[in-house]
Amino acid sequence: MPTHYEHFEENLAHWERRAGNLTTYGFNVSDARDLTTTVGSRTEIFLKTAVLPHSSPRKDFNGCINELELLGVNESDRDTLHDLRRIYNSGKHNPQWIPSL
Repeated sequence: MPTHYEHFEENLAHWERRAGNLTTYGFNVSDARDLTTTVGSRTEIFLKTAVLPHSSPRKDFNGCINELELLGVNESDRDTLHDLRRIYNSGKHNPQWIPSL
């Protein structure tokens, strides 16, 4: 049975292929929004359940990313996660938002 990380890693590879297909063959807004929402929500869940299971369940995605510093995750990687969080939040909260792949 795969670990949480192995399962997440498989999903990352799948999402990367989907993003590549969207950028290569074109995309409609709903496909891109779906991809960004899926990647953002699954990443947040992965952080909360597998990486930071001891954190408060009320901690938001931003707080989880910031807490990664205590685990030695470098600033560049945290900044990348913050970029993902901003894209995810835009897709979730702004119906007029058009993603850029």
